[in-house]
Amino acid sequence: IDLDNKLNLTRFSKLMFVYLSHNQIRNVKRSYFSNLINLIDLDLSFNQIELIENQSFPTKSLKILDLKSNRLKIFSDKFLTSNYDVNIRFLYLDNNQLNDFEFNTIFENYFY
Repeated sequence: IDLDNKLNLTRFSKLMFVYLSHNQIRNVKRSYFSNLINLIDLDLSFNQIELIENQSFPTKSLKILDLKSNRLKIFSDKFLTSNYDVNIRFLYLDNNQLNDFEFNTIFENYFY
């Protein structure tokens, strides 16, 4: 799915839950979700995502990010809109093709 042409969420800034699993999404651009400042749960599982642009996911509100069963080769904290106030509690990355994680400082408190 090309979300640019099929789905425009920019005017729905109060959305809290977005479930787009089992589609054919191939990439995630910054413009898709970063303006959803109240987003708590984003499910993009079971798609064909290979590429995620930097700063694509809102960090202050997002608690659940489900990216399982895609084609991701890398996951980076750069995908988040900010390195501060990260509230993600559940991050699902299983069943991807991951070979690299790029975490700077935002997740360091989670690993201690």
